[in-house]
Amino acid sequence: MAEPTVPELTVASCTAFLVERVAVIFDQPDVTAADNLLELGGDSLWILRLVNEIEKKFDISVDIVDAFQSESLAAFGQLVWETATGVTDAPTGRT
Repeated sequence: MAEPTVPELTVASCTAFLVERVAVIFDQPDVTAADNLLELGGDSLWILRLVNEIEKKFDISVDIVDAFQSESLAAFGQLVWETATGVTDAPTGRT
């Protein structure tokens, strides 16, 4: 019997997950990858909720400080991807 196919994890898929969850958690439908969590009005409780969802989704541990310090959701998506894959730089053309 063939193994089930698992979608390949990419920086783009991590970032898309963050954008979708931030839109829901922060109740802001127009969130983009360029947005900053603090500029969106994120407080420690909302960001902690986001970090908990990331940890469940990707089975990783994320420091809440990294969420606060990320300049954008795209940058945070890169960090989530690096943590989940163990790779420290996204391969060219596969973000």
